[in-house]
Amino acid sequence: MDMLTYIRSHRFVIFPLFLLYIFSFIMCGSARRPESGGSPARYQPAAPASEIEGAAGMGDSERSSSAESFTDNASKGKTSKEKTSAESRMVIYGAEYRIQVESVLKTVERVKEMTGRLGGFIESIHTSDSYKYAKIITRVPVAKFDDALEETDRLGIVEHKTVRASDVTMQFNDMALRVDTSKKIRDRLYDLLKRAANPWDKAEILREISRLTTEIDNITARMNYLKSKAEFSTLSLKLKAIVRDTSRVYIASPFAWIASLTPFRRSIVHGRESDLVYNSPEGFFNYEKSFFASGSAVQNLFVSSDGAVRLKLGLVENYPRADQKFWSEALKIDFENRKYAIKSTMRHEARNGIVFDSSIITLSGKDIYLVAIGVKEDKILVVEAYGKDEKSFESNKQAIETFIKSVGYE
Repeated sequence: MDMLTYIRSHRFVIFPLFLLYIFSFIMCGSARRPESGGSPARYQPAAPASEIEGAAGMGDSERSSSAESFTDNASKGKTSKEKTSAESRMVIYGAEYRIQVESVLKTVERVKEMTGRLGGFIESIHTSDSYKYAKIITRVPVAKFDDALEETDRLGIVEHKTVRASDVTMQFNDMALRVDTSKKIRDRLYDLLKRAANPWDKAEILREISRLTTEIDNITARMNYLKSKAEFSTLSLKLKAIVRDTSRVYIASPFAWIASLTPFRRSIVHGRESDLVYNSPEGFFNYEKSFFASGSAVQNLFVSSDGAVRLKLGLVENYPRADQKFWSEALKIDFENRKYAIKSTMRHEARNGIVFDSSIITLSGKDIYLVAIGVKEDKILVVEAYGKDEKSFESNKQAIETFIKSVGYE
């Protein structure tokens, strides 16, 4: 049996042994002693990922020269004491807070402003229960970490605070060494691939190259993640509105029609009275027939062409019999119980001597809700308007006011 036939018949044993030989050769070369006969060479701190990747195509002597150049440049102008300082370490800083604040919404805005001023960025914000709670993860440069902690301490009542620092220098250097070693083995395999003649041998070499490439990519991604964490510290803030602002239970108005008012569905249901009159606002779709039909599911009387603003008209009995001032005050008390922030109020002179008092409210999602009431003997007329945001509401405000002034009895 000639040598070629022997090798082919025992390739399942010979090829793995050959790969093991290459790996052993490289590892021995990495740990070789300097020619001067001194002590074994120590590994230098790993270069950044970009430097490592740039050295992938170099020979052994070129890579050694590059590593020496990187070390010399990094230490230029520094004393030996400075070289061993924490500055040369890779440390991940982070902090976790649980804070009670007067206003969660305002505190979120303060954290955004602080983060931008310190040169960082917001990673995520989650709010719940109409801004009673919020969780913010923000990232700031490590150089500004102490400043961020100092400002965060002043946001409110700190219930819990944890500050941590993790030194990942050894972990990062180990990964850098693994990448460098894997690239050297892959380079040898590429050389071997050029000389391989047997298709089976080529397939085996390509499979090993693919595996090494995947391993290099995964480790490099992890290295980049550690670098990002080390460059930008992480602050995790859990915000909660202080108890006195949130613990009060909402007590519904004793007047059913006031308690039923809501911007998100039809509040007051009734048929159309023959002597009730109003004008359709310009630029709005009119759903009058469906709105007043018995058992109708239509929620709005008029809707703007873009659907951003909606109008409703309601009619209730003036019971107990009271004047305009009484019902306006009852409505104000209910809004305060709901924690609605009244942005502005206005009086409108409507048809046949009817006067409407309106309140404009900004909701937690920054949408706008208007309620206007007018008293006419034994009837109370209620106009409701909803805008999905302040811009949409303001652009249709004139049409809303014109509609309110047009409501009355003939």
